[in-house]
Amino acid sequence: MKNEAFYEPMAVTEKTIEINLINKASGVYFPGVPVYEANTLGQILGEYAEDLGIDLHAGKYIFENRSTGFSTADFQVTVKEFGLQNGGELVLLDEGGVAGTGTSCS
Repeated sequence: MKNEAFYEPMAVTEKTIEINLINKASGVYFPGVPVYEANTLGQILGEYAEDLGIDLHAGKYIFENRSTGFSTADFQVTVKEFGLQNGGELVLLDEGGVAGTGTSCS
């Protein structure tokens, strides 16, 4: 289990927030993940895929911000750009599951 924010903050003033990760297909829930606003969704996926039981070789992924309903397949979107807040939930789905009907932010 990882319990430290990964990657260095882009600026000294950037703070760590904690988000919760959910594998939509299996329901695996991984709470209290520390991230920086500059972390990308791809970095989060790469760091926590194994913990969530997500296949990194699936090829296509959907990221969903449960609070806003926004979804994207863009690995380069940052936590800040995606509107994730402290305590927010990032839902991840590999191509083996069924995508939601959220609004795209990309």
